[in-house]
Amino acid sequence: MERLVGVQCDHIIHGCYNSFAWIHLDKGFIFLENPKVCSTYVKIEIVKQHIEGVQLESRSEIIQYPEFKVFGIYRDPTDRLFSVFKDFIRSGKEMRLTQMESLFNREVSTLSFSEFLDLAMVYKDHHWNPNFTYLFLSDVHVTLFNYHKNVIEEVEDFLGLEVTKYVENPSSLYEHNITFEEEEKIHQIMKLDYENMNYFKERIVNA
Repeated sequence: MERLVGVQCDHIIHGCYNSFAWIHLDKGFIFLENPKVCSTYVKIEIVKQHIEGVQLESRSEIIQYPEFKVFGIYRDPTDRLFSVFKDFIRSGKEMRLTQMESLFNREVSTLSFSEFLDLAMVYKDHHWNPNFTYLFLSDVHVTLFNYHKNVIEEVEDFLGLEVTKYVENPSSLYEHNITFEEEEKIHQIMKLDYENMNYFKERIVNA
């Protein structure tokens, strides 16, 4: 399967060679996966718990299901990038640290958020590609949810489902006051989001 158009990732072997779209034939919905917005939870607890929940080979297939609910989760670019930093650098997860050391070619556990952003502007990983890359569809109605602590409950209500409730990642306990310089770097990395804010505003249902 080819990588979704627009997704940039410098890892030689990675999980980003897919359409980032999941269809549940039995329940009649399509999930637009967007990294770092509870997507793993949605895939495992909502999509994959039924055998009908499968990855679409191509996003062009979505138009074949006009009656299906198509949805995704949007996350503020600053909040999303900080979440990436916490999970990949500050959580202490060996797998994440190994991934980043391989990508950045240096030890990463002591990186500051600003240093991480400097590297993220140079080295690409699909986890910090803009929201717009994953959530944009030109000819299909998309319902978007703004990420927050209880967004999964809103998604379940939207789909008419009830599954195990989401447990927040413990790395969320790490805190940092984002500086103006860091915000400027985030604007560079997530430029596509800031250029297309109207797309999100027109589709987010829980603003």
